[in-house]
Amino acid sequence: MDISNLWRKKIKSYQKVFGSEEGRIVLHDLYKLCKINNPSYVENSPDKTAFNEGVKYVAYYLKNTLKQSTADIDKFLEEYDKSAKRNILKGVNNVRR
Repeated sequence: MDISNLWRKKIKSYQKVFGSEEGRIVLHDLYKLCKINNPSYVENSPDKTAFNEGVKYVAYYLKNTLKQSTADIDKFLEEYDKSAKRNILKGVNNVRR
């Protein structure tokens, strides 16, 4: 199975799990736990601020994963392929010099 199919399967699995009534309840609880709507900053405590940002990352990851579509995946992979080919060509041109 290639990467685009694995990615599609992962996205569809997330959407199926969190798309159910039970999944939405769990997702809402995770958003609250991760304090997605609260500031991360803790005055005079960069460690606590960094920790809070890390916790929020989980919620943002879920949120972004759930809103992806197969069209988004196709567009990303197409752009990635173009970028990878350009980088390969740059490397070949640098070796020739």
